[in-house]
Amino acid sequence: MKMNRVKRRGLALIPSMVCLLLVTLLSAALLKNAHMQRMLTRGEQRRMQAEWLAEGGLARASARIAVDPKYQGETWELTGADIGGGEPAVVTISLKSAEKDGGRRLLRVQADFPKGDVERARISKELAVDLKSESDNQKAGGL
Repeated sequence: MKMNRVKRRGLALIPSMVCLLLVTLLSAALLKNAHMQRMLTRGEQRRMQAEWLAEGGLARASARIAVDPKYQGETWELTGADIGGGEPAVVTISLKSAEKDGGRRLLRVQADFPKGDVERARISKELAVDLKSESDNQKAGGL
């Protein structure tokens, strides 16, 4: 009779182990899903930041061109503190003359966030800029 009780106690261990295995597998799947969601969110955050940096680069270049029509571009490096904490970024601004129209220049901006990271987001934008001649600027100032 005593031998029978020992066997019954051992039988209760098998369903307990199966339940523990199922809970462990479910937990692992939930953790993997949470990690994937975090990576997707991180990538989207980087793309959004790069988009904002590219827009800022266009605005910066437009302001510089308004002051100095001979402006040729620059590499604008930002620290994490410059953009509200976090990681550094780089915005490359370049200008070249438009092929057909001598009064226009093609403004190209490339924003990388974070700077130098393998998993960085890179956004590029182009804008055709009309440059006024000096005589046009003098006429506008005389009005």
